[in-house]
Amino acid sequence: MEEQTATTNEISRNVNDVASGNQEIARNITGVATAAKSTTEGAELYNKAAGELARLASTLQAFGTAVRLGKDEHSDSRPTQQAPQRTVRNVPFVAKKKAAAAPFVKR
Repeated sequence: MEEQTATTNEISRNVNDVASGNQEIARNITGVATAAKSTTEGAELYNKAAGELARLASTLQAFGTAVRLGKDEHSDSRPTQQAPQRTVRNVPFVAKKKAAAAPFVKR
């Protein structure tokens, strides 16, 4: 009878150990699933940021091209008429008056 009780107790301990092991495995699987979800969310954010960066780079490139060509997106495509260049010969001389200095007032 004692041997049967000892065997039953050993079986009971083994069943408990297996149950504990199964619980540990379940916790590990949950941890892996959580990590996978976090990785997926991070990858989605990274992908979104990369797309936004690509859009900004394209806008910046278009802006740089427009600047090099002397245009911006608000101007029309008609050539601009340049003002005639003035030279010393065709500009009348106008003497500038010096501005009067403001009087110094003590308070």
